[in-house]
Amino acid sequence: MRTVFLLLLGLLGGESLARADEATVQRVKVTVAETAGIRRFGYPVQMRVPLTPRIKEISQVRLLAKGKPVSAQIRPAGQDSRGINAVSLDFSTSPGPLEKMTYTIEYGPGVTAPAAQGAPMLVEDGDVFRVSHGTSLQFVVPKTGAGLLKEVRSGKNDYLRPDSAGLSYLWRKGKTSPLRNTRAEVVRNGPQNAALRFTPTAEAALRANTVELDFPRSKSWVEVRWSVEDPQDELAGLMASITLNLQGEPALIDFGAGSYVYVHLRKGEEAHFRAGSLTEKERPLWETLVGPSGKVKPYVIAPSSKAPPAEGWAHAMDRQRCTAIALAGFAEKDQEALMKIDASGRLTLERHFKGAGRKTLHFWLHFVPMPVHVGALTSPQAMLAPLEVRLDK
Repeated sequence: MRTVFLLLLGLLGGESLARADEATVQRVKVTVAETAGIRRFGYPVQMRVPLTPRIKEISQVRLLAKGKPVSAQIRPAGQDSRGINAVSLDFSTSPGPLEKMTYTIEYGPGVTAPAAQGAPMLVEDGDVFRVSHGTSLQFVVPKTGAGLLKEVRSGKNDYLRPDSAGLSYLWRKGKTSPLRNTRAEVVRNGPQNAALRFTPTAEAALRANTVELDFPRSKSWVEVRWSVEDPQDELAGLMASITLNLQGEPALIDFGAGSYVYVHLRKGEEAHFRAGSLTEKERPLWETLVGPSGKVKPYVIAPSSKAPPAEGWAHAMDRQRCTAIALAGFAEKDQEALMKIDASGRLTLERHFKGAGRKTLHFWLHFVPMPVHVGALTSPQAMLAPLEVRLDK
């Protein structure tokens, strides 16, 4: 009888402990939505999640899909003497066109996260950062930010030449000056994502001036966000100049205009793709121009002001390699956007702005082997339309 009593007491005690553990678990529902009508494959997702109540250890957070743990990179995103009050999550997912996927974030003393998988992507090496996707792909980034990217290599393919100018200011008075003397900071560094932030030397007229480089492991791209607050309207625009390693002739170029425009370039030739105008009232909604350097002529233009807007992407290709380029905000109002590529691989991205306020240059460079249809797995349209994330308690 005593044995039965102790057994019942143990069972009841175990049930009480289970209930106590369950009471210490908080849950947040997450909806990830595909809204562009494009199937995604291992598409990167980032989110910031506030935690109420706080937790003591980052190991007390995990991500679930259909009740099972999902591999995710989780780090503190807000912390004080009382604990962690927010976390940042990086993971990848593969929704179909217009599909919504549901995840659950569990956190609290009753949660044990799965063991971390894989080594951090980023290492410091002298005067550069190296970001590696295992042994298959490596980005080399100067700590000074000069040139933006020093090297991108995958196997035998070198995607860049060493003379990229990087990021530059375009001032109202006609002067162009490079971004310089930046302070580098590692923002994220784990097995699924690495990110860097550069803070340039203060310009007297500018505020909140930062450049962020994001390297998701599931994709062979770098996402670049340059954001500047310009309260006195000193900046006419922002520019990026990258020298791609295009070998042989002709260089092959695709543009994501109202539909699809392709050209080929021989030595001394270049192609322009631009949308919007701050100075010419009669300029087409978008246009592509091709020809010798300095003498380009219209090639394909928007047939009317009611034509579909330009998507703002390009492929620059030779027989071995392709760089897919996507420029966010390409067709926005009250701005002018330009992509320019020449036969030697010199790529220029520009945005020109009207009036004071926040000014951004946000773009992706996606490095893939040829043929691009096999190597990329992600279209430029998908880069320009990240998955939407919604948090619901």
